[in-house]
Amino acid sequence: MKQKKLLSLGITLLLGLSQLFAQKQYATSPLKTADWFETDIRISNLTHTSDYRFDVRYEVSSKAQNGELAFKVSIERMRLKYVDANKNWFGYDSYYPPYVENRKKNLTKQIYEITADGQGKISKLKLLSTATKVSFSVIDVKAQSAALRTEFTADRFFPADHLKQISETIINALIAGKPQVKTVDLSNSAGEKNIANSVLKSASFKLLRNAVIKGNIGHFGKNGQPFRI
Repeated sequence: MKQKKLLSLGITLLLGLSQLFAQKQYATSPLKTADWFETDIRISNLTHTSDYRFDVRYEVSSKAQNGELAFKVSIERMRLKYVDANKNWFGYDSYYPPYVENRKKNLTKQIYEITADGQGKISKLKLLSTATKVSFSVIDVKAQSAALRTEFTADRFFPADHLKQISETIINALIAGKPQVKTVDLSNSAGEKNIANSVLKSASFKLLRNAVIKGNIGHFGKNGQPFRI
């Protein structure tokens, strides 16, 4: 009987310590209100039929006492490429929108509100503002004019569930203070497999090093000998 009481007491103490440790993790989250960071997110199809890149900015709009974080998330730029059944490549870049005569204001961005707990788990993702429709043009350097394609909405290329999955990976890494997992496996309703890679470009706080790349760049000079940097 005495051993059972001691075992029960030990389990109670362990549970209490685990809860205390969890609360400490929430309370010590390094992200705070007004912090921001910008990412370069690339989503590639494994069949090499599409390649999408998004510049996404995250800003902490509020932080609760329990460590819950609210983010304003905006897609600052979209660079999209895809190939159709006839092997024609189409492209779009929101940084260079089609000319609109007498346009009075900038194009609307895709903006979300994301709520995450102190460990980066996202509990809510809400669309606040919808970007203007995407109009693709044929990618053909020989063509003298651009042939426009049917318009699509932005969420066709960056669905909310993909944004949630990638954002959880990024936010969790920042909160834990560990290197970010740069590759995320994605899939869509059509069963296509995609790979997402994300890199933190800048932030209001010090970032961990993303990567170190070592290699040689060769170029042949006038004497036919390569030089390397």
